[in-house]
Amino acid sequence: MRFTNVLLVCALLGAGSGKAAEVKDGEALVKAMNERYAKSWFSTVTFVQKSTTYNPDGTTKVETWY
Repeated sequence: MRFTNVLLVCALLGAGSGKAAEVKDGEALVKAMNERYAKSWFSTVTFVQKSTTYNPDGTTKVETWY
């Protein structure tokens, strides 16, 4: 299981009403989160990402993605 999935599972199980949902994979996790937070979840999400490409000749290219 990937680290980000582990964090999401912990957040989902820790923020509950004490009743833990059985989450077996990423799809089940997203479904459980949707059922729990459908009425209060963000309708949109944005972020900024800085990306650096390292070329074989030693040069770099820095981009900001929105």
